[in-house]
Amino acid sequence: MERLLVGLDFSKGSLHAFEIALEIAKTTGARIRLVWVDNFTSRELAFNKNVRQGRIDAKKNFDELFDQYNDHPMAEKIDYRMLRGKVGPEISRHAKEYGADLLIAGTHGITGFEEYWIGSNANRIVIYSSVPVLTVRYDYDFSNKIKKILVPIDSTATTLQKLPFTANMAEHFNAEIHVLGIYSTTLKSMHKKVDNLVEEAKKYIDKRGLGFKKDCISTENIARDILNYIEKKDIELVSIMTEQETSTSNMLLGKYAHQIVNNSAVPVLSIQPSENFSLSS
Repeated sequence: MERLLVGLDFSKGSLHAFEIALEIAKTTGARIRLVWVDNFTSRELAFNKNVRQGRIDAKKNFDELFDQYNDHPMAEKIDYRMLRGKVGPEISRHAKEYGADLLIAGTHGITGFEEYWIGSNANRIVIYSSVPVLTVRYDYDFSNKIKKILVPIDSTATTLQKLPFTANMAEHFNAEIHVLGIYSTTLKSMHKKVDNLVEEAKKYIDKRGLGFKKDCISTENIARDILNYIEKKDIELVSIMTEQETSTSNMLLGKYAHQIVNNSAVPVLSIQPSENFSLSS
């Protein structure tokens, strides 16, 4: 892992994401790029002095932030960019252009209307990014590192695609991977399919020489029961595949991924499916 990108709006959540990036960079030696996005239109910029002032304030915030971290061991590996456009697509575009290995975004923890605001930021980054995204709640304590990573395995064709990058994270943190088979129907044929995929996951993890545990659950509410499992087993990171839905006017994060990203107390690693994927490659 050589390059990390952090979406920054100077909120508590995004500054915490920067702190997480620094911790990961200590372990991996990665460079860190901070990205702020001005999402106002050219017309708004031309006619609204307050909008123009927002960009000036962002530059001042970056200057102050870099002054604060001037003596940090990773200081020479940190830079920033100020972009213009819609947050999700623009950060995704820049992450790919920069060659980022991981994109990190802060969240706030969800209650009531906060879910709307999170949906317009972290969720949209997850939706548009072709780069793996780590979403981290503002109050998550990263000081104990990551020792247990949960990998839910369902019956979908893409479920194993999360394994290679998750295994890379496990190697960096010397973490153990917990594979959880998800039985979401009562059909024995589907249970068998999940069992076979779990066995493929086990073989891959064994081949990588990583610690491994497996379990399975039957569930009628995947997101709820995964979140309960995380709490019960003291999991410190959960890895999921993103799922997307489309409406007449927008692209949305699917219900399962949306609930995990928005409600997980631990970091969530979200990986977008690829058309050309082989676990053996």
